[in-house]
Amino acid sequence: MNLAIKLTLLRMILTIPFIVSCLTEEGELKTISLIIFSIASLTDYLDGRIARAQRTVTDAGKLLDPIADKILITGAFVSFVQLGKVPAWIAIVIITREFLVTGLRTLAANKNIIIAASSFGKAKMLLQTIAVFIILLGFEKMISSLILWATAIVTILSGLDYFLKNRSIIRETLK
Repeated sequence: MNLAIKLTLLRMILTIPFIVSCLTEEGELKTISLIIFSIASLTDYLDGRIARAQRTVTDAGKLLDPIADKILITGAFVSFVQLGKVPAWIAIVIITREFLVTGLRTLAANKNIIIAASSFGKAKMLLQTIAVFIILLGFEKMISSLILWATAIVTILSGLDYFLKNRSIIRETLK
């Protein structure tokens, strides 16, 4: 197992203590949840760079990286809904998009096609990560609302982008 995949798996594992500390929401644990999310976000930044630099990009990494992102981000947004920091519809948009794109990736994988993260998908992840940081830092509601709307819009658009670019896979599956 290469270093990039180990970092991706670490991001998945870090989701558990992140959610626990986030939901506890006591002073010190709020700081801990911010630190854990920062480390998890750093692994997302580093895993791809390391894989490319070491020439260890693998199909497993291309598959696991977006799954790790989904686990971390959906865990964060479900926690924020539970805490009343985010409206449920935002989490529903994010989770629905993630399930649909994962379904598309599964259909593609059944045909031995790996759908790597697109630039649009990476922008979506960046916006979602920024939104999580803004919420964890407790910035005023107006900034939070603007970034949440932007996140929802980019999340929807990136999902549409995946489906439009890969509609041939869907057509073949529906035959």
